Amino acid sequence: MKKMIDKQRGITFLGLCFIAAIFGVFVLLGVKLYPLFYEKFRVVSAMNSVAAQAGSADYTEKDAEKFFQRNVQISGSQIFDDQATKEYVSIEKPTKKGEPRLLRVAFETRNVFFDDIEFVLAFDKTVPLGKGAVGGNE
Repeated sequence: MKKMIDKQRGITFLGLCFIAAIFGVFVLLGVKLYPLFYEKFRVVSAMNSVAAQAGSADYTEKDAEKFFQRNVQISGSQIFDDQATKEYVSIEKPTKKGEPRLLRVAFETRNVFFDDIEFVLAFDKTVPLGKGAVGGNE
């Protein structure tokens, strides 16, 4: 029995391949998911930047789209061109009197993982305009 224990050392090649395969799957998941999370971060940052600008409470929908478009272009977003901004960005009226108007961005983007398997980012967030407000709901 003692001789058998002395001969057993380290990990086998098959075990090493198995561990490498599991690690590879996690790396691939990270590589495919990172662009979606980064896109979300860029859009939230652009929304907060528009909401924090002086006079944003009085923006028309066209003004809000213009400032939002400028901010996402600076951050390097690939999703938002002029047409997409008009489609995804809107100004909502407050539900109660005295509340600020809301900047709403709602869109969906996909990233192919493998063949027919895709990761989907369904983004729908509102931010109150004016008064340097940053926040909202997700």
